[in-house]
Amino acid sequence: MWRFIVRVFAVIGFLSVLAAAGIGVGVYLLVSRPTAEPPPDRALLELDLRQPLADERASDPLTRLLRPVPPTLREAVTAIDLARDDDRVVGLVLVFGGDTMDLAAAQELGDAISRFRATGRLAFAYADSFGELSAANNAYVLASNVDEIWLRPDGMLGLTGIRLEMPFAGDALDDLGVLAELERRGEYKNFPEMLTRSSPTPSSREMMQSLASDLHDQMTTRIAAGRGLASADVARLIDGGPYAAEEALANDLVDRLGLRHTFDAHVADRIEPTGESLPVQRYLAAVDERAEPAAEVALIYATGTIVQGNGGSRPLAPDGLMGADTIAQAIDDAVADDELAAIVLRINSGGGSAVASAIIGEAVSRARDQGKPLIVSMGMAAASGGYWIATHAREIVAEPATLTGSIGVFGGKLVVAELSDDLGITWSAVQRGRNADFWSIVEPYSLDGAQRLSAVLDDIYGRFVARVADGRDLSPDVVADIAGGRVWTGAQALEIGLVDRLGGLEEALVAVREALGLAADAPLRLVELPKPRSPFERVSELLGTGLSVQHPASPALDRLAPVLAPLVAHPGEDLLRMPPLRIGG
Repeated sequence: MWRFIVRVFAVIGFLSVLAAAGIGVGVYLLVSRPTAEPPPDRALLELDLRQPLADERASDPLTRLLRPVPPTLREAVTAIDLARDDDRVVGLVLVFGGDTMDLAAAQELGDAISRFRATGRLAFAYADSFGELSAANNAYVLASNVDEIWLRPDGMLGLTGIRLEMPFAGDALDDLGVLAELERRGEYKNFPEMLTRSSPTPSSREMMQSLASDLHDQMTTRIAAGRGLASADVARLIDGGPYAAEEALANDLVDRLGLRHTFDAHVADRIEPTGESLPVQRYLAAVDERAEPAAEVALIYATGTIVQGNGGSRPLAPDGLMGADTIAQAIDDAVADDELAAIVLRINSGGGSAVASAIIGEAVSRARDQGKPLIVSMGMAAASGGYWIATHAREIVAEPATLTGSIGVFGGKLVVAELSDDLGITWSAVQRGRNADFWSIVEPYSLDGAQRLSAVLDDIYGRFVARVADGRDLSPDVVADIAGGRVWTGAQALEIGLVDRLGGLEEALVAVREALGLAADAPLRLVELPKPRSPFERVSELLGTGLSVQHPASPALDRLAPVLAPLVAHPGEDLLRMPPLRIGG
C-alpha cells in the first residue's frame, strides 16, 4: 500500500513539473515574440551574424528559453527580399564576428544582398573582428557583397583559404587492439579509410584536392567580384592572410577602420535622412507578404543523419537526426493536401541509413508519380543518402559550394577482441546459425560472413546507381563513371548532370513557379511541414528516454567518437554516409 501511495505522488509530481514547464515555456514564447508594430517610415534593416545562422529553426522551446535565438537562413533571406520592395527600408547593415555559417549559406545570403542592392539602396558591413586568430573565410565572402566594409582598428581579418581535414584512426585503433573490418563500393568512398589507414589513398586525396580547389576558386571569384579586384590579386591576398586591421585596409580588403559609433554616424551621413535600426526578427514580425499568394507551397526540412523511424536523439549525432518516417509522412501529407500546389524539400545531410534513405526516396517518387511538383533545395551537404533521397525530384537546386553526390556504400564492423583482452574482459557465446556472429564485436568475419557482406554491399550499390540513372534520366554507364563514392561540389555536379541549377531556396521557388506556370514574380506562401511540436510534446520528449544504447566498446573509444560514431553507436545502419570533412581555413 505504501509503495502504491509513493508511486501516485511521484506521478502527480512529475505531471506538475511537466505542466509547469509547459506553461513556463508557453508564457516565455508569448512574451518574447517580437512585437508586430509597423516598421517606421524610414528604417535600416540590421542582420546580426555574430551568432550561428541555422538552416532550420530549432523546435526546442527550452533552448529558446535559455538563450536568444538568431534568425534562420530562410528568415534572413526572406527579410532582405521583402525589404527590397519596401520603400520604408532605406538600407541594410550586417554585423559580423567569426565564421557562423557555411560557404553555401554565405552564397545564398550573398545573392539576397545583391538583389537588395540592385534596387539602388546601400548595404554596409561592420565587424569588431572577422575572426580573432580564427578563420572567417565564409563571413568575409558574405561581407564582400556589400557597398562598404568597416573593421574595428584592433580587429583582424581571418582570410586564409580552404582546408579540408579528415582524421585517420587506423594506427590508433591498432594501438587500442580494435580491428576495423570494412568494405566499400566505390574507390572514392573514403569513410572506411578513416578507420583502416593512417593516410588517404591516392583517389581520396585526388577527390579532396578537387573539392578544395573548386571551393577556393568560388571564394576567390566571389570576393573579386564584390571588391572590384582581379581574381589573381585575391588569390595572392588569400595566401598572405590572416591580416591585422591596418593590413586589411592597405590591401583594399576593407574600406574603413573605426568603432561602431563612428560606423553608425557614417551610415547616417550616407543615407540622409536615415532611419532607426530594425532587427530582422522585428521586421518580419511587423510585415507580411503584402500580396495574396498565387499558390501555397510545402517546405520540408530534411536535416541531419538519416535514420529509420521518427528520429529521436543520438548522443553522437551533433548535426541532428532525420527520421525517415517523419519526412516521408510529411511528403505524403503535402501530396494529399490539395491546398498545397508544390513541395520544396530542403536537404542538409551527409547521409546515413540505406533503408531510411530508401523510405524517404520512395515518398519523393510517389510525389513525382502523382504529379505534384517536388523541388529539392540543397544546403551545404546533400551527399550519399542525402543524394539518394533527392534523385527523383522534379528538379534539384544546389549552391555552388554544396557537397553532393558520394554515390557509394560502405559497411562492416569493429572487432574489439584484443582490446577486451587488454581490459581483462572475457566473452562467452553460443550460437545457432552459420552467420549468427555476423555482427559480433569479438569475432572477425568468417569466410561466409565476408561473402554475405560483399553481396549486401553489391546489392545496395547497384540499387543506388540504378536509382540515380532512373531519376536523373542518365544511362547506368554514365552514372557509374560519376559515382564511385565521389563527392562533388554543386558547381561540379551541375556540369555532370547530378543537379539542374545553381542557387538557394529562392532559386528553388523560381523552379516552383515555372513548374506551376506562374509569373516570375508571383507571390508564394511557404507552409512548413511537419507542423512544429507543441511545448508539451517537446518537454515530454526531453523528460523521456530517447537516448540510443551505446555499443559496449564505446567507452574505450571516446576520443575517436567523431570518427567512430556511425559504427560504434549504431553499427550497420550508416551505409550511405559522406565522410565528416572539416572545412577550415
